[in-house]
Amino acid sequence: EKSIEEKNEEEDNVLEIPEEKETPKERDVEKEPLNCLKVVVIRARKLKAMDRCGTSDPYVRISVDGEIGRTTAKKKTLRPKWVETVKLSVEKSDVTAIFTVMDSDVLDSDDVIGFVVIPMRELINEYPRRDWFPLRANVEMINSTRANENDQG
Repeated sequence: EKSIEEKNEEEDNVLEIPEEKETPKERDVEKEPLNCLKVVVIRARKLKAMDRCGTSDPYVRISVDGEIGRTTAKKKTLRPKWVETVKLSVEKSDVTAIFTVMDSDVLDSDDVIGFVVIPMRELINEYPRRDWFPLRANVEMINSTRANENDQG
């Protein structure tokens, strides 16, 4: 039987969020306010090429109940590695976290490569959580999820 890592290597268009031991050095959780969600985005692999040259300039945009954070854009890659911490203030536990992998464009608007929607309760109950998340490509779904978040607030 294949290991989790071997199974995950076969999937295309995925995003990894780490377990505690792989997070950056700023691990002093006691200094963080109780409503601070701290997410470390590690890497993605086998992303869709969105640029004419056959690559993308990906970054991750994280949205929770109107709060938005993002990673830096990585140039010309389909296997970006970030290992970046994004902190968001979260007041409610009944909302969703939307992780959108975007292609940064200088001349045009940024393109959605894919996204993952994770209920906040799942993130809280399974903290710390390390996993690979297959990215969805349905742009209409992300728009409806944003509309639902706006209705809740």
